[in-house]
Amino acid sequence: MEMTEGHKGTISTTLWLVDKALCEFRLWAEGRECKSVFYEEINNLTPDQRIALLNEVERMQGRLREVREALHLECHAEGAVDSIRSHTTSMWIYLVELGGKYLRGYGEPSPEFLAFLDPRVRELLQGVQHISDIVNKEGDATE
Repeated sequence: MEMTEGHKGTISTTLWLVDKALCEFRLWAEGRECKSVFYEEINNLTPDQRIALLNEVERMQGRLREVREALHLECHAEGAVDSIRSHTTSMWIYLVELGGKYLRGYGEPSPEFLAFLDPRVRELLQGVQHISDIVNKEGDATE
């Protein structure tokens, strides 16, 4: 089958995203839940849904494998370092937008409110920078 590099790239990227989501679905079907401060996953899948979900994920991944092999597409690995770098970049943007000058778009924040929030946001930004520094240390594995 003939394909351009553009076809290969588009197909490969799209199916990578589908497969990545299927991996997450598998983790939920296997019982994953995460609880933190603001983020919480509640795994409300019933036992029957878990079984059906696992079966469907396996069926779909089989089809993905078939397409990959037939079209000679490459598997794309995502290293933890790259994923963390991507997340810290996004987190940085979100946190910066909690600063007073950005919050003014939602109404004038009180000085007491800004005195409370601004230093905490700066501390969170420092934490994000620290995480970024941790994964960007030279000599660490990138794959």
